[in-house]
Amino acid sequence: VRLFSPDVIYVHQLNNWLWVRLSRALPKVPMVYDAHTSVYYEHQNFGADEKGQQITFAREKSAILESDLVITVSFETRTILSEIYNQPESKFHIVKNATQLIPIQKIPRPSNERFICTSVLPIDGFPSNDMALAMLLDIAAEVELKDPKILFVVIGGGTKPSPKSSNVLYTGFIDDFEGEILKSDICLATYPKGAVCGGVRNKVCDFLALGQAIISTPEGMRGFDDCRPSVDYIEAINEAAFVKSIILLSQKPNELQELRTQALARGHKYQWSERATEVASILESIK
Repeated sequence: VRLFSPDVIYVHQLNNWLWVRLSRALPKVPMVYDAHTSVYYEHQNFGADEKGQQITFAREKSAILESDLVITVSFETRTILSEIYNQPESKFHIVKNATQLIPIQKIPRPSNERFICTSVLPIDGFPSNDMALAMLLDIAAEVELKDPKILFVVIGGGTKPSPKSSNVLYTGFIDDFEGEILKSDICLATYPKGAVCGGVRNKVCDFLALGQAIISTPEGMRGFDDCRPSVDYIEAINEAAFVKSIILLSQKPNELQELRTQALARGHKYQWSERATEVASILESIK
């Protein structure tokens, strides 16, 4: 801190904010807090005990109130933080998620023996991922009854529960993530309403950059306000809607290809290089 004499201190997420508050070495300069999400809101939805919620509320409140500006990931999260902590929306700046994957040049047209639906779901103890996997396994079981040739591939580490059907393949961690996604016919984001989450959106950004047709719940696409349901992706509000859409798209390759084209067009907007420019502009504005 003494060496660089920062003009602005930029803190990402709540745990880092707690360390900043404990540090006596930091100068009295403007601070920007990058909330990404509301930890308190997540704890409410995930059923944390009352004491834990109170502690999280107090910590997050201090981060929001003591910061000069707050960066968050979506209009919805901005509203949540603004209302919980009674702060004007003008204090919050939205910087969306993105991907480091460079958008592909040519739209993929997989020629798999089986129609492949791919999800990225690491099971690491985070409740959102557990809820998404549970929903996925229910969808897979229902699809198998209608078309046993459709395969569900789940990418990600962790110990997974036994599937309810024989059409689920767990890959575990993979080295060639991009290549595995490009094998897909459809990519899924099966996050139910209560699975408030952040990390999944980075995966949706990956899907867009790789020109993948996406079926998602509204929660899975929270923050992608410029992506249009039925045009850039297919929205499914429950398991039955997922099953119907998967079966339909497996039989309509032209519609599937159009979804890929639209997804790739959106993918060019979700790049980290653009987000870095947006963050830099915010930091410059308060120097």
